[in-house]
Amino acid sequence: MIENTWLEIALYPGCIQGFFLAYLLQRKKQSNREAVRYFNALLLTLSILMLLRVSYQPSFFKTFAEIILLPDVILFLAGPFIFLFTRALLRLEPQPKRIRLLHFVPAMIHVSVVNTFLGLHLKGILTYLSMRQVFIGFLWIEAAAMLSLGIYLCLSLHTYYRYREAFFEKYA
Repeated sequence: MIENTWLEIALYPGCIQGFFLAYLLQRKKQSNREAVRYFNALLLTLSILMLLRVSYQPSFFKTFAEIILLPDVILFLAGPFIFLFTRALLRLEPQPKRIRLLHFVPAMIHVSVVNTFLGLHLKGILTYLSMRQVFIGFLWIEAAAMLSLGIYLCLSLHTYYRYREAFFEKYA
Protein backbone atom coordinates (compact mmCIF):
# COMPACT_ATOMS: atom_id res chain seq x y z
CA MET A 1 0.00 0.00 0.00
CA ILE A 2 1.28 3.48 -0.81
CA GLU A 3 2.02 5.65 2.22
CA ASN A 4 2.54 9.41 2.08
CA THR A 5 3.99 11.73 4.68
CA TRP A 6 3.67 15.50 4.71
CA LEU A 7 7.12 15.85 3.16
CA GLU A 8 6.14 13.66 0.24
CA ILE A 9 2.85 15.49 -0.22
CA ALA A 10 4.77 18.78 -0.30
CA LEU A 11 7.19 17.37 -2.89
CA TYR A 12 4.42 16.50 -5.37
CA PRO A 13 3.78 20.12 -6.48
CA GLY A 14 7.52 20.85 -6.64
CA CYS A 15 8.09 17.85 -8.84
CA ILE A 16 5.22 18.74 -11.16
CA GLN A 17 6.31 22.38 -11.28
CA GLY A 18 9.87 21.34 -12.17
CA PHE A 19 8.70 19.23 -15.09
CA PHE A 20 6.36 22.01 -16.23
CA LEU A 21 9.11 24.65 -16.09
CA ALA A 22 11.49 22.37 -17.96
CA TYR A 23 8.86 21.92 -20.67
CA LEU A 24 8.28 25.69 -20.91
CA LEU A 25 12.00 26.42 -21.10
CA GLN A 26 12.43 23.86 -23.84
CA ARG A 27 9.63 25.40 -25.90
CA LYS A 28 10.78 29.01 -25.48
CA LYS A 29 13.41 30.08 -27.98
CA GLN A 30 16.20 32.02 -26.28
CA SER A 31 19.35 33.60 -27.59
CA ASN A 32 21.54 31.59 -25.21
CA ARG A 33 20.22 28.11 -25.99
CA GLU A 34 23.24 26.34 -24.50
CA ALA A 35 22.69 27.92 -21.07
CA VAL A 36 18.97 27.13 -21.25
CA ARG A 37 19.79 23.53 -22.17
CA TYR A 38 22.05 23.03 -19.13
CA PHE A 39 19.59 24.80 -16.83
CA ASN A 40 16.86 22.57 -18.20
CA ALA A 41 18.97 19.47 -17.50
CA LEU A 42 19.59 20.67 -13.94
CA LEU A 43 15.90 21.37 -13.42
CA LEU A 44 14.95 17.94 -14.75
CA THR A 45 17.48 16.17 -12.52
CA LEU A 46 16.09 17.92 -9.44
CA SER A 47 12.51 17.13 -10.49
CA ILE A 48 13.41 13.48 -11.02
CA LEU A 49 15.08 13.44 -7.60
CA MET A 50 11.86 14.74 -6.05
CA LEU A 51 9.82 12.18 -7.99
CA LEU A 52 12.07 9.34 -6.83
CA ARG A 53 11.80 10.55 -3.25
CA VAL A 54 8.02 10.79 -3.46
CA SER A 55 7.65 7.37 -5.05
CA TYR A 56 10.04 5.59 -2.65
CA GLN A 57 8.42 2.45 -1.28
CA PRO A 58 10.57 0.16 0.91
CA SER A 59 8.87 -3.02 -0.33
CA PHE A 60 9.77 -2.15 -3.93
CA PHE A 61 13.44 -1.69 -3.08
CA LYS A 62 13.56 -4.99 -1.22
CA THR A 63 12.62 -6.66 -4.49
CA PHE A 64 14.84 -4.49 -6.73
CA ALA A 65 17.73 -3.66 -4.39
CA GLU A 66 20.10 -2.95 -7.29
CA ILE A 67 18.42 0.40 -7.95
CA ILE A 68 18.25 1.70 -4.39
CA LEU A 69 21.04 4.22 -4.96
CA LEU A 70 19.86 5.62 -8.29
CA PRO A 71 18.62 8.87 -6.69
CA ASP A 72 22.20 9.44 -5.52
CA VAL A 73 23.42 9.56 -9.11
CA ILE A 74 21.51 12.81 -9.47
CA LEU A 75 23.82 14.37 -6.91
CA PHE A 76 26.73 13.41 -9.15
CA LEU A 77 24.92 14.99 -12.14
CA ALA A 78 23.85 18.28 -10.52
CA GLY A 79 27.42 19.56 -10.06
CA PRO A 80 28.51 19.21 -13.69
CA PHE A 81 25.21 20.71 -14.89
CA ILE A 82 25.68 23.74 -12.62
CA PHE A 83 29.27 24.19 -13.82
CA LEU A 84 28.41 23.85 -17.51
CA PHE A 85 25.42 26.16 -17.03
CA THR A 86 27.67 28.81 -15.47
CA ARG A 87 30.11 28.57 -18.38
CA ALA A 88 27.30 28.80 -20.93
CA LEU A 89 25.67 31.70 -19.10
CA LEU A 90 28.93 33.65 -19.26
CA ARG A 91 29.12 32.73 -22.95
CA LEU A 92 32.51 31.08 -22.58
CA GLU A 93 33.82 28.87 -25.34
CA PRO A 94 32.18 25.43 -24.99
CA GLN A 95 34.50 22.69 -23.84
CA PRO A 96 35.19 19.86 -26.29
CA LYS A 97 32.70 17.01 -26.06
CA ARG A 98 35.33 14.66 -24.62
CA ILE A 99 36.03 17.05 -21.76
CA ARG A 100 32.32 17.61 -21.11
CA LEU A 101 31.75 13.86 -20.92
CA LEU A 102 34.58 13.48 -18.38
CA HIS A 103 32.51 15.53 -15.94
CA PHE A 104 29.94 12.71 -15.90
CA VAL A 105 32.34 9.80 -15.29
CA PRO A 106 31.60 9.66 -11.51
CA ALA A 107 27.88 9.31 -12.27
CA MET A 108 28.54 6.53 -14.78
CA ILE A 109 30.79 4.68 -12.32
CA HIS A 110 28.17 5.09 -9.63
CA VAL A 111 25.42 3.58 -11.76
CA SER A 112 27.37 0.79 -13.42
CA VAL A 113 29.57 -0.40 -10.56
CA VAL A 114 28.84 0.91 -7.09
CA ASN A 115 25.05 0.94 -7.25
CA THR A 116 24.82 -2.58 -8.65
CA PHE A 117 27.53 -3.96 -6.34
CA LEU A 118 25.96 -2.68 -3.11
CA GLY A 119 22.44 -3.47 -4.31
CA LEU A 120 23.36 -7.09 -4.98
CA HIS A 121 24.75 -7.30 -1.45
CA LEU A 122 21.51 -5.92 -0.04
CA LYS A 123 19.53 -8.46 -2.02
CA GLY A 124 21.75 -11.28 -0.77
CA ILE A 125 23.09 -12.37 -4.16
CA LEU A 126 26.62 -11.27 -3.21
CA THR A 127 27.63 -12.05 0.36
CA TYR A 128 31.28 -11.20 0.93
CA LEU A 129 30.53 -7.81 2.54
CA SER A 130 28.81 -7.58 5.89
CA MET A 131 25.76 -5.35 6.28
CA ARG A 132 27.89 -2.96 8.30
CA GLN A 133 30.34 -2.66 5.40
CA VAL A 134 27.48 -2.14 2.94
CA PHE A 135 26.06 0.69 5.05
CA ILE A 136 29.52 2.23 5.41
CA GLY A 137 29.69 2.06 1.61
CA PHE A 138 26.41 3.98 1.47
CA LEU A 139 27.90 6.66 3.71
CA TRP A 140 31.00 6.92 1.51
CA ILE A 141 28.82 7.31 -1.57
CA GLU A 142 26.81 10.09 0.06
CA ALA A 143 30.01 11.82 1.17
CA ALA A 144 31.52 11.52 -2.31
CA ALA A 145 28.35 12.90 -3.91
CA MET A 146 28.30 15.89 -1.55
CA LEU A 147 32.02 16.47 -2.09
CA SER A 148 31.53 16.34 -5.86
CA LEU A 149 28.67 18.83 -5.67
CA GLY A 150 30.73 21.12 -3.42
CA ILE A 151 33.71 21.01 -5.77
CA TYR A 152 31.55 21.88 -8.76
CA LEU A 153 29.88 24.72 -6.87
CA CYS A 154 33.34 26.10 -6.03
CA LEU A 155 34.43 25.70 -9.67
CA SER A 156 31.31 27.51 -10.83
CA LEU A 157 31.87 30.34 -8.39
CA HIS A 158 35.52 30.59 -9.41
CA THR A 159 34.54 30.66 -13.10
CA TYR A 160 31.96 33.35 -12.41
CA TYR A 161 34.41 35.58 -10.52
CA ARG A 162 37.11 35.04 -13.11
CA TYR A 163 35.05 35.87 -16.19
CA ARG A 164 32.28 38.19 -14.98
CA GLU A 165 34.21 41.39 -15.71
CA ALA A 166 34.96 40.27 -19.27
CA PHE A 167 31.32 39.28 -19.69
CA PHE A 168 30.05 42.69 -18.53
CA GLU A 169 32.54 44.52 -20.74
CA LYS A 170 31.57 42.46 -23.75
CA TYR A 171 27.77 42.51 -23.30
CA ALA A 172 27.10 45.71 -21.33
